[in-house]
Amino acid sequence: MIIADGMRRMFVENEEVFYYLTLYNENYAMPTMPEGVEEGILRGLYKFKTGPETLKLKAQILGSGPIIREALRAQQILAEKYDVAADVWSATSYKLLRNDAIKTARWNMLHPTMPPRVAFCRATIVRESKARFFAVSDT
Repeated sequence: MIIADGMRRMFVENEEVFYYLTLYNENYAMPTMPEGVEEGILRGLYKFKTGPETLKLKAQILGSGPIIREALRAQQILAEKYDVAADVWSATSYKLLRNDAIKTARWNMLHPTMPPRVAFCRATIVRESKARFFAVSDT
C-alpha cells in the first residue's frame, strides 16, 4: 500500500518524494519515529530512547537496524539489574558518521588558524562525556 501510494505521488502527481524501505527476514512492528529527529536520521545518528534520569551510572548504546530491539532490551536490563541509565541511539549510517568525522578532521588540519569544526557525531553524543559507549551491530 505504501509503495503504491508513493508511486502514485511520484508519477501521477509529479511530486518529489523519497521512501526509505528496510527489508529484513524478521517480521516485527517498526517503532514510531521520535519527534525532532529528522536531521539526525539524515546525518546518521539520533537519540532513540532516553534512559532513566534518576540512576547514577550512565551508558550510551548505539544500534542500527533490527538490533535496536536488543539495545532497548539491554537498556531495560541495565536499569533494573545494575542501576545503569542507558540512552539508546539509532545509528542510521555509520558510514555517514565516519565520512563526516574524516571530512571535519581534514578541514581542521588544513585550516589551523580558523576555529575548529566539530564532527556531527561528537557534537551530538560526546556531551554525554561521563558515559560509557557501546555500539552494537547484527552484521
